[in-house]
Amino acid sequence: MMKNKKNLTIILFLVIGTSVSSQEEGKLSLSIWYQPQYSISNYYANPTASESDYMQNGVNLLQQSLDEEKDKNVDSYTYSTGINLKYQLNKNIYLQTGVGFLQQKIRWCVFDKEDYDAMENYWWVYDIYSEEDRWYEEYWSEEFYYLSLPIKIGYIFPIKEKFNIGLEAGLMNNFFLYGYTNIITKLNSGDVLKHKTSNDPVYHKARKYHLSLTTNLTVNYNISDKLSIFINPGATYDIIHSAEDIDNFIWFKNVNIYAQTGISWHF
Repeated sequence: MMKNKKNLTIILFLVIGTSVSSQEEGKLSLSIWYQPQYSISNYYANPTASESDYMQNGVNLLQQSLDEEKDKNVDSYTYSTGINLKYQLNKNIYLQTGVGFLQQKIRWCVFDKEDYDAMENYWWVYDIYSEEDRWYEEYWSEEFYYLSLPIKIGYIFPIKEKFNIGLEAGLMNNFFLYGYTNIITKLNSGDVLKHKTSNDPVYHKARKYHLSLTTNLTVNYNISDKLSIFINPGATYDIIHSAEDIDNFIWFKNVNIYAQTGISWHF
């Protein structure tokens, strides 16, 4: 027991000493950031499924699912936020990690103006609802939230004393936290009805973990020796599919185009 305490004390001194040394040399910085994202859902057939898994009564359920996703899928806007810790290896190269809160969506149009005008499949709306209560658009959005742990490497190109640009690239480890479904219905009366389920999304399942590739340009302006602001336009791409439909026929990968903005403190 005493030996374990002694070892722990030595480790603590080493960690504290390393931190103090790094701070004295100005190698550490802490950032807080927020990024709006334009999200594009890419979907494809589950490569592990065999034909016997999705053929039913002569109907190719896989192709049917793909067609439905293609016809109704809608791109969406999402966001992420978090903190980063950066360690400067030398004047130009640094390593970066941190923790983030990531939102992703699968969004589709259930019923739109074109359907309303045709009324081919929705004739019953006329029989049940009054003119004002009939809807002309309905969107379903299944929203997934993740704890994201990035590991990145960056390279800085100094431009001026207070201004520099750089490139960053790395991986994002995304761990599923929770999800739900949002339903937005627009009525002829002009009212917009919103409903959120209390359970997990109903048509798609999020993976507990998925991996994303991320790369971005970084533009930094030093307000002072200790403080800087930045904007990082870039993109992420899911290497591992992030969600699947309930039949496990269709897998989803998201591409997020983002503009991350934040502020950094240099120690």
